Amino acid sequence: MVSHLIYHTRHLFTPAATLICLQEVLHTQLCDLALRHFNARHDWACVGVGRDDGKTAGEYAPIFFRPSAWTLLHFETLWLNETGQVGRRGWDAASVRILTCAVLESSAGRRDQPGGARPKKVLALNTHLDDQGKVSRRESAKLIVRAARELRQKWDVDFWFLAGDLNSEPSGDAYRIINEAGSGFIDARKGIDDVEDSDGAPLYGNEMTFTGFDGKGDDGEGKSRIDFVHVGVDDGAGTAQGTPAKQVTRGYAVLPNRFDEGIYMSDHRAVVADLVW
Repeated sequence: MVSHLIYHTRHLFTPAATLICLQEVLHTQLCDLALRHFNARHDWACVGVGRDDGKTAGEYAPIFFRPSAWTLLHFETLWLNETGQVGRRGWDAASVRILTCAVLESSAGRRDQPGGARPKKVLALNTHLDDQGKVSRRESAKLIVRAARELRQKWDVDFWFLAGDLNSEPSGDAYRIINEAGSGFIDARKGIDDVEDSDGAPLYGNEMTFTGFDGKGDDGEGKSRIDFVHVGVDDGAGTAQGTPAKQVTRGYAVLPNRFDEGIYMSDHRAVVADLVW
């Protein structure tokens, strides 16, 4: 898995502004990633906390960024339950669920540079909704839409996106709520068909993102598309520069998660979106 991340985030082959969102990361795994690749020596930093105690216990939903390209203005974690209480399961959820929020300011065009333009601000959101609780997924999606709108207005961001495992296919409630009119989001993949890319291949890889570790996903059983990148769209809420997905999505890919030795590095495939705003 680390080799997968290293290859796809090589410094000279990926934009400095690349952002990475992971789910189901334990503290020991996060430390391993930091030691082996995502650390200051390789120009990476991250935000995120363990969902069980707001510190190091339980799974993280971290957001990685390069400090050379971004300045962190704000970071918070929201617990997806009825009260927002730290470490509490919500509704019918089987596990504690969180939303990681980060406001990042681009280093390009900083005000302290002579003649520099206004730096761009991005709201990055990362989540992992419950795999068993249908009510939890639905209500969590509502909380995410509401929180995104409040953070966008508070920080006057230029762009926003939501990454994560929704445990909801496009026919499910959570996906529908996040994509409905006025939500402020749309599935990044929806913009691909409208893009005229000079390379002729802005869409790459599989469609389904969940395979399982048993291979049933690749055999046609249990295949599902539940991992997404959602991009910001103007919902009339008075925030800065919300734009349709087709204007910002320049590429979309679902990467392989199994190779010649037959071992799955993950039971999910990574989703990559190339965005311009």
